[in-house]
Amino acid sequence: MQQKIRISAGYYFVRICLGLSLGIYLRWHCWRRHLIVNGWKNIPRYGRMMIYGNHPSMMDPLVIISILICSRLSLIFKPWALLKTLAAAENFAPKNCRRLPVIGKIPILRDKPILKMITEKECIFIDEGRKDFKALIRACGWMDRYGSLLIFPEGGRTKVNPGGVDEFREGIGVIAYKANPRWILPIRILGAEKVLPKGQDWPDWKKGPITINIGKPFTLEDLRLKHQGLRELFAHGDKLKSSLIYAPLTKLLREKLLELQ
Repeated sequence: MQQKIRISAGYYFVRICLGLSLGIYLRWHCWRRHLIVNGWKNIPRYGRMMIYGNHPSMMDPLVIISILICSRLSLIFKPWALLKTLAAAENFAPKNCRRLPVIGKIPILRDKPILKMITEKECIFIDEGRKDFKALIRACGWMDRYGSLLIFPEGGRTKVNPGGVDEFREGIGVIAYKANPRWILPIRILGAEKVLPKGQDWPDWKKGPITINIGKPFTLEDLRLKHQGLRELFAHGDKLKSSLIYAPLTKLLREKLLELQ
């Protein structure tokens, strides 16, 4: 059952200001045709979501969050409908976040207390260097009790050719199976690595456009019904170890993302 979470009035104000600013920034670049978003109507208007996508650049979280905010304002206006991001601890810990491109250049984030408050409340940190099961448990608990979660399951920035998708870490299969969100939403990002390549601090929109393809939302039950192998595993879920389900489920989630050309 979804529960309400308490947040301070100060953080609520900062969150609304940043959320609206991101939304306006996104709309401006959509109007300038620097950013092309396909599938606006596919974003569910209600229910807990697990959003996942490929990760070609460091601006991807801000772009996806901006799109979600524009389509579903409850993500910033309702304290009990929060969206969190499963983020690499080494990158998004407050002591390192100031050195990141884009995020480290936003004036309000140069203030260390505000930066610490935002990163701790908006992120669930995971250690990518090892199997961080505690982080996965926190992510499942968050989705089960409170709100939605954004995941980049490649385990870092995309390393294959531009436009490609790396193999997924099994953590996304664990979260999808254990948390069983109301909706699973795939988002494919194309061209972001040209606008903000590695080593650059601020996006160069003239090298765009960035294309965002939002897939149709689906449920864990939809995957179970459509795929025979997964259906058999789910049917014997009580007798088999649940870990046997994670790998095929992770593979199917990647295939759903690859469908978004």
